[in-house]
Amino acid sequence: MSTYGEKVRKYEAKICKANELGLEASKQDLERLVYYYARAEKKGWDYQRKPIQVAKDRIAHIDWQELSKMIGNVVTIESAAKIILKILFR
Repeated sequence: MSTYGEKVRKYEAKICKANELGLEASKQDLERLVYYYARAEKKGWDYQRKPIQVAKDRIAHIDWQELSKMIGNVVTIESAAKIILKILFR
């Protein structure tokens, strides 16, 4: 598992690389940088994320509109649960 400091550095690097190439950083990368920065400030930069925290972080970044479209085409609750678990544990 990675630390919050590592995640912040990862997204800072992605954003810097986009700027170097003259591209606009993705909204998702900016949102994740802000999220992990806030978590690092709260929990500590060297806080080792636990598996449950990794799942919570993924839930925080789910594109709910896309998820609702995927689940809207699902026939059963079990199929919807499999889709959600697939997103959480990829």
